[in-house]
Amino acid sequence: MFSRVLNNIPVHLKFVSAIFALGIICFTIARLIFLLVHFPFIEDGSINLLLQALFIGFRFDSVVSGYILTLPLLFLTILSFLKKDQHRFFQQTIFLFLTFAYGISLFICFADIPYFAQFNSRITFSALQWMNTPSFVFKMVLQDMRFYPYLVLCIVFIYVFIFLVKKIQKRFGDVHQNNFVTRTIGSSLLFSILAFLLLFIAIRGRVAEKSPIRWGTAFFSTHPFLNQLGLNPVYTFVRSWLDTFDEKNKSLRLINDDIAIKNVQHELGISTPRFDSPIARSVISQAPQNNLNIVLIIMEGISARRMKRNGDMTNVTPALDSLAEISLTFDNFYSAGIHTFNGVYSTLFGFSSLLHKHPMSSTESMQQFTGIASTLLKHNYQTLFFTTHDEQFDNMGGFLGMNGFQTIISQKDYPSEKVLSTLGVPDHFLFEYSLSYLKKNSLDDRPFLAVYLTGSNHGPYIIPDDIAFKPHSKKIEDQTLEYADWSLRYFFEKAKNESWYRNTIFVFVSDHGAFLSSKYPMDLSHNHIPFIIHSPANLVEKKMISNVGGQIDVFPTLMGLLGISFVNNTVGIDLLNENRQYIYFNDDNSIGCLDEKYFLVIPREGKETIFRYREEENAAESIEVTTKSVAMKSYVYSQLQTTQWLIAKRKVGEQSAKPDSVAIRYN
Repeated sequence: MFSRVLNNIPVHLKFVSAIFALGIICFTIARLIFLLVHFPFIEDGSINLLLQALFIGFRFDSVVSGYILTLPLLFLTILSFLKKDQHRFFQQTIFLFLTFAYGISLFICFADIPYFAQFNSRITFSALQWMNTPSFVFKMVLQDMRFYPYLVLCIVFIYVFIFLVKKIQKRFGDVHQNNFVTRTIGSSLLFSILAFLLLFIAIRGRVAEKSPIRWGTAFFSTHPFLNQLGLNPVYTFVRSWLDTFDEKNKSLRLINDDIAIKNVQHELGISTPRFDSPIARSVISQAPQNNLNIVLIIMEGISARRMKRNGDMTNVTPALDSLAEISLTFDNFYSAGIHTFNGVYSTLFGFSSLLHKHPMSSTESMQQFTGIASTLLKHNYQTLFFTTHDEQFDNMGGFLGMNGFQTIISQKDYPSEKVLSTLGVPDHFLFEYSLSYLKKNSLDDRPFLAVYLTGSNHGPYIIPDDIAFKPHSKKIEDQTLEYADWSLRYFFEKAKNESWYRNTIFVFVSDHGAFLSSKYPMDLSHNHIPFIIHSPANLVEKKMISNVGGQIDVFPTLMGLLGISFVNNTVGIDLLNENRQYIYFNDDNSIGCLDEKYFLVIPREGKETIFRYREEENAAESIEVTTKSVAMKSYVYSQLQTTQWLIAKRKVGEQSAKPDSVAIRYN
């Protein structure tokens, strides 16, 4: 039976399958050589983690081979249905294409080995940034004996690959002369459809519908080297090259880099830089580290304008409103953008998103950031991240795993019957499910950071029908907001019974707000969000703060509350010890900047406008562009340009102080 099915498979599909297998073998051997050369980086990595990394490597290798073989498969399939014999011209064309595509791929794989040794990163398109002086680069490479073994290996591999392709082509070519098509068109069509389906799965890298494979898929553990071992350097190189064509990834040219950096240093009080990063500064806490747990809840799409304290009398956020009255509450607080990835990135890493750029999925961001999780890890904290949906969406799992989160719980971990939509499980179940993890972590002597990303207050709007919650609103959007708020109260009632509850600071912040009005060119309700810090044991002072702040300030502010000394290598500040002159944010088409009186809108195209947004009368009327708006524009341009420079120059990671430097001290 099996042999009969095998005999009915079109010969050209057997040929493509053989080349696919050969490509996987070549990539695997190259990865094993990479592993052997960099073996000391494994350190305490277990054999299970190593095997996982190699399996992930197989998936990325399949993506690359899948893309390479798409054209040959399509070409040969069309010829088979046209019932044309495989002419020598077609054989030679396919041979040359495969030789070129796999030859270049193998060259990239072997060039990646010394590249990784130099930059601790898989090769990207930035490796060609010196190619405007090719003679200099080639001389440098030829004069460095370290490159010679890899060059020789590359030549040998390409030669062997060419030899084997010829053998495979000859093997199936001989059969092909009299058996190019199968006996029936029906079976040929069936096998061809199956082949394209398998190739599509290989290219996509995943069967989950929410997201295809991304570079972050490889970051499955807290082991930096094993995370990168699974990546295919051809994938990272081509992906980064394609990113350069995306309008969203174009570099900002708002202001001169040097001027921007000096302006930011002035704002941060840095007269003499102490670190490689020009904005990094030591913050020395005068209070001892208090080892409080942090539960940070990033709420999906809750605008501060929907709260009763801000004038909304529909009572859709009673839990948040009651918390705000008994907590440290920031009433003039703003999200960095209007997308979830903006909110997660800025809240946890202290940098604002750049207009039209995805901060967690671009290959430019494939580097270590000094965020809250990695910083707390160094201070003996455990770190967890919980989300309702697929962690690979927005490359979230990979980026967070690379940057200090030891445990990431997502849709893959929940019972399948609890998954209600592409957004995964409902909020209350997310909180309920997480309690066992927090209980387990609390048994350790170390404190924990637990970050939640909720999802129910986002379409498709689905409210569970097996709970006690009953909404009073009529619109489904308001009902789901009520449910999201109810889930927070549900979590609190459950948490009160846990031993870790009173030793915990609870932090509530939205990923972004919601569009509610067209009063301004940028709707402030889309960025105006709650920021509430609550301590059940009254370890945080209860008061309202009206100074402007933003998600970029969450990380430094929490470090101050924990009494932890650290290097602040972000554009965020501790809002309890420093004052922010302006806060800035963006939507998809404009940049906004405001203080406690003025609101400046800078559209991507067109003229900027400025408003006295705090005035009751004429708040929506723009006023003359003045020196105030010029100062605000200079501020926000400097901040964004400096952020871009730091990421491009890979200076957002851990910093070491220069000798004879002075730190900032807070009481």
